[in-house]
Amino acid sequence: MLHDNPNRRELLVVIDLLIFQSPANLYRGFEGVGGKLELAEELLHFVPHAINIQKDEEIIYLRDIMRVEKINTLGIIPNGFKVTTTQQEYRFVVRKKDQWIAKINKQMKIALSTFKDA
Repeated sequence: MLHDNPNRRELLVVIDLLIFQSPANLYRGFEGVGGKLELAEELLHFVPHAINIQKDEEIIYLRDIMRVEKINTLGIIPNGFKVTTTQQEYRFVVRKKDQWIAKINKQMKIALSTFKDA
């Protein structure tokens, strides 16, 4: 869970409970950016590999997600899911996409109920 990037100190405070993680690609335009996707209590966090051209991390707060759905890469390969937020869409390619979708949906319900109670 701990990374060597000193710019992530604030984020490490937020991610206090890592629920699930795996290698993933995040499509940014036409580029599939390789890295790691992490699901935490209140957010999804994508950490790109250092060798990518696009090296910015992505944070998606669960409270902002409107839906998570299966997608096919290149229109035919059933290995991805799309996260739609109030602001934009994120397309991920992962192994075990059904497991990812189930875990995100479950954690969204927990996070939303916690957020409403606060």
